[in-house]
Amino acid sequence: MFVMLLGTASLVAAPSTANADASCPYLRLCIWDGFNYNGAKEYLFECKFINIGEFGWSDRTKSFKNNQSPGTVATFFNWDGQRWVYLDRSVAPEFIPVVNFPIRTTDAIQVC
Repeated sequence: MFVMLLGTASLVAAPSTANADASCPYLRLCIWDGFNYNGAKEYLFECKFINIGEFGWSDRTKSFKNNQSPGTVATFFNWDGQRWVYLDRSVAPEFIPVVNFPIRTTDAIQVC
């Protein structure tokens, strides 16, 4: 496992394993690049707009857990080449094992 810092956002990436790591610590928004909480995972917890494309996560969100404090909103955006386009939002707590379009095209997330 390695820790990656993007600006002031703190992220932890876990390698893909045969056994799904469906854990998501409290006060975090966790995203996976596989369905049903499988594959690589990112933990997002800094309350800010995070361009996940900057660290290779454009269009990779296939499942997520919004385990932030109850009522906290995470907003998903896509980059259309000229501007950020609103896709959808999640109000904590919300756990989505299979993300449908348009969230699969997420390039940035406003974490709260």
